Amino acid sequence: MARVTRRRAINAEQRRCQPGEPAEVLEESLVVDQVSPAAERGVAGQSARREHERRRAKRENAVRSAHPRLGRLMLAVSEEPQSTAAWARGAVGEEKLGARLDSLVSSCDQQMGGHRG
Repeated sequence: MARVTRRRAINAEQRRCQPGEPAEVLEESLVVDQVSPAAERGVAGQSARREHERRRAKRENAVRSAHPRLGRLMLAVSEEPQSTAAWARGAVGEEKLGARLDSLVSSCDQQMGGHRG
């Protein structure tokens, strides 16, 4: 685990003080997991895929909670909202573009003798 300190300004409204007073700076310590080198580099389409899954799960939970007996049937016969489906399509597009860019970088590296940077 790594400790990250961030600073944020608190304005007068948040402190319930008189307007015009200077902002107070608070330091907050956050504990975050170490980020793996692969995650730092990123994977094309990964965040869009996560957003699609998050939206789909939220919709499923809402429908099943509102309709315990018919929720599964309602989900089976209805289509995903366009806004949710767009995240899935965007993820596929990012994955394809990322794969193409990776292949271009690899071919350029080979032409330059394997030097990156």
